[in-house]
Amino acid sequence: MIKLTDKERADAAEKTVAILMDKVIELYNDGAQSTIHRQLEKSRQRDEENKRKRELMEVRNQELQKYSETLENEVNRRTDEMKTILNNVTFGFLTVDRSLNIRTEYTHSCESLFGTNEIAGRKLTELLALNERGSKHYELGVDQIFEDIMPEFVTLHQIPSKFYVKDKVLRVEGSVVRGKSGEVSAILYTISDHTSLEQAQNEANLNRALIEILRQKDSFQFFLEDAKKQLTQARQLLSKNSAPILRRIIHTIKGNSASYGLTNVVNLIHQIEDGSSLTNKELDIIQNAIDKFLQDNYEILGISFDQFSAETVEVGSDKISDLRSMAEAVEGPTGERIRSWAQEVTQKPASVIIGPIECFASRLADRLDKKIAFSITGENTLVDMDTTRGVLQTLIHLVRNAIDHGIENPNERAGKNSQARVSLRLMRTDHEYVFEVEDDGRGIDINLLTQKAIEKNLITKEELKQMSDDEKFSLIFRDGFSSAEETTDISGRGVGMSAVKSEVQKAGGELHIDSHLKKGTLITINIPIYNSARSFLKKSA
Repeated sequence: MIKLTDKERADAAEKTVAILMDKVIELYNDGAQSTIHRQLEKSRQRDEENKRKRELMEVRNQELQKYSETLENEVNRRTDEMKTILNNVTFGFLTVDRSLNIRTEYTHSCESLFGTNEIAGRKLTELLALNERGSKHYELGVDQIFEDIMPEFVTLHQIPSKFYVKDKVLRVEGSVVRGKSGEVSAILYTISDHTSLEQAQNEANLNRALIEILRQKDSFQFFLEDAKKQLTQARQLLSKNSAPILRRIIHTIKGNSASYGLTNVVNLIHQIEDGSSLTNKELDIIQNAIDKFLQDNYEILGISFDQFSAETVEVGSDKISDLRSMAEAVEGPTGERIRSWAQEVTQKPASVIIGPIECFASRLADRLDKKIAFSITGENTLVDMDTTRGVLQTLIHLVRNAIDHGIENPNERAGKNSQARVSLRLMRTDHEYVFEVEDDGRGIDINLLTQKAIEKNLITKEELKQMSDDEKFSLIFRDGFSSAEETTDISGRGVGMSAVKSEVQKAGGELHIDSHLKKGTLITINIPIYNSARSFLKKSA
């Protein structure tokens, strides 16, 4: 083993360090081939790139802040403009939840439309001044909207849109508001004041009514004469506890008043029917309303209600029959004239009694937004006044029922002509009068019919088991029966149809219903001519 001196060891160490330094310098200065150099270069480039990004980010942040401020100012400006518009429009906008509670967002115009500044948190039905029954019906309709089972246009169409609030006529139309998942979250209502439009429409309707009355003046005078007699009869019944008959009388006056366009009379009777009882006061209100219409339009019509008090003399059918019998014993021209007169005074064209029922049908269809072709045949059929008067006067109830209940809304008439058909046919044979009212509507659902009758305690389940289909259909003529969920000035009281049956029974006639689901309904009335002039027709036979 060779031993090195200290100097030799020191020299050897220096050489080793020098060699290592050369190697390090060689590695560092090796350019593109140096791994360390490449790593250092990449690090430097990353630093420069990050610096540029930071500078760019700062510029963008400054621009974004400036844009945000501009956008916020623009949004505020447009929001202010929108608020100005919404707070000054005559239309009102508000939203309600399922319970019909009004939310805090609504336009100021709602306050003037409803006449109160207490809007938010209140129920819409309260602001619409609906009674208990009307509120319940409206709430059920809104429930169907939120249940979202049927199409929107169907459920929205089922709830009423026209309301009389204080001195205004408001149109309230809803549209569905949906959440992110598509569920019904609210209803947005648009409220508009239709008071002026209603007044203009009433004036136009009055003008049309006056023109129609002038065209059928004889028929209108017959209506007035008969209305006065019916009111007299109603007063006589007040002391006899005959409420159902009383209500049939005023309901028929109401229906025939609607036929001639006496809107104020119709509205007054509708309010009276809402009352719990009928007195002389209510009958006076009806008579005064008819009298006021005649006074207001005397210059045009030249008719006074008072003229019917002394100018007409009532002769019963028995007296006419006696006259005919006696006339048979008179020979020659005198006997012929008496027989001719007896026939003339008791027979008139049916149109004189039923009045302008076509106009009534047209107006009613318009009110219900239904497309209906109404036709009448046999209106000039000669009828015995004494026998058929009451029946013909109540035919308007059958026509109204067909249009209101029988005919579907246009969107429900799948597979049918969008224009529905309602027909009134008046015929006479040798032995009887035949009156028919037919529609091509939804038909009568016999199961729903009997269910309603049981709910209204008109029949029991045990009685139902013993009933034929004809007897079940005839339930619609029972006092107090109605399939309508809400009572309106159009229908829903269960009085009109019972009035038809009552008059048919008085005339010794029969009623028959032929109805098929989704196809339509035919109601036929048969009145024997034998009952109208017993003695005369027996001899003629």
